[in-house]
Amino acid sequence: MKPNPIKPILTAWLLAGTLDILAAFTQYMIKSGGKNPIVVLQFIASGAVGREAAFAEGYAMAALGLAFHYCFALGWTLLFYFVYPRLKFLSKNLYLTAFGYGIVVWIGMTRLVIPLSRINQGEFNISRASVAAGILIVCVALPISLVIGKYYNRVTEYSK
Repeated sequence: MKPNPIKPILTAWLLAGTLDILAAFTQYMIKSGGKNPIVVLQFIASGAVGREAAFAEGYAMAALGLAFHYCFALGWTLLFYFVYPRLKFLSKNLYLTAFGYGIVVWIGMTRLVIPLSRINQGEFNISRASVAAGILIVCVALPISLVIGKYYNRVTEYSK
């Protein structure tokens, strides 16, 4: 029986979304000296509702930010799931694939998603950009690449 893709998609999505938000919380807490990381979620929500509304509404906006965060994680997971079998070179080395996909995610977020939102991106800073790209590579692209890649390896074995 052909392996069902639902479990690996859900696993990759939840793992990537959770690792990424935990990295964002950790980074914020280190930079702020231990302040409440709920503002990270409010900041995410501010992309849709604006800064003033996101920070005035407290936990409701934090919940909205968390929902948006996981929606983006699902989008990146599904994109990888659908592209992976069409680009055969991706299966050669899942770690290099994760590195490349992390860069794709970073470019997509910084050049498409954030500019279309209400978030003021500010000036480019190589140090911040490197940290952000590194987090996306390790926390988003790596789990997606490994989980979805392993799934497609099973599918390939099934097909033989």
